[in-house]
Amino acid sequence: MTTQKLRNIYSVSLFLLDILMVTAAFVLAYRLRVSFDWPDTLAHVYPLSSYTGLMLLQVSTVVIALFLYKQYYIPRAISRVDQFYSMVTAVTIGTLIAVAISTFIFKGNQIISDYPRAMLIYAWFLAIIFLLLGRLAHQMLRRNCGTMVGGETDC
Repeated sequence: MTTQKLRNIYSVSLFLLDILMVTAAFVLAYRLRVSFDWPDTLAHVYPLSSYTGLMLLQVSTVVIALFLYKQYYIPRAISRVDQFYSMVTAVTIGTLIAVAISTFIFKGNQIISDYPRAMLIYAWFLAIIFLLLGRLAHQMLRRNCGTMVGGETDC
């Protein structure tokens, strides 16, 4: 396989993994908020399906922010601290943009206007943790699937 094909596979698989991780973070944030009455009890408990539009918006903005922070290509020599900093910044900016856009898009939607702030914080924090763990697993898999002599991968 050529180097360019490997880079494309790396980028696409990381992109799909990031979508999965941010979605899982949002779903777990919902479950945590429904399960725990912190900081206050919820006035209204809506099903997770009611937040589908908001979840898609948040996943989209976070992934776009990660793309704009150049997180989908193989860096030559960048420290893990710098990558982590860029990822945290991208997730933070993506989450804030999702909240800002949702106030305009879902203006008349009662469910979204009752969006729990604690759930927003949970989703932001869990997205950072899940993306970090997902990227570490992806990097370990890439390292273990190195190229053998002759150009064939050993995975």
